[in-house]
Amino acid sequence: QKLIKTTKLSNILDKYIDNFDIDFITIDAEGYDCDILKSNNWEKYRPKVVVIEYITYYKSELEQNTKIKEFLESVGYRFLCNSPTNAFFVENKFFTKRFDNVYD
Repeated sequence: QKLIKTTKLSNILDKYIDNFDIDFITIDAEGYDCDILKSNNWEKYRPKVVVIEYITYYKSELEQNTKIKEFLESVGYRFLCNSPTNAFFVENKFFTKRFDNVYD
């Protein structure tokens, strides 16, 4: 077992893109995806689109998917669609502006 130093997503964003808007972010961290999402400052960094690993063909992944979906909904995102391995979530204000009743 090897220990790896970690840091919050918000710290990484503060260091590299402070004060810039984010259009698109993708996260794939082999089971730590929800932890990474929770480590962001969602008031400061609100990507328009978040793509997250969201495997739908393994029953064991369904609980993790539910946690991810519930968390992203709680910070103002809505599920748009998924591929076999990823889900696309769109920030609510951007969703309304971009799709304007297309997906109601």
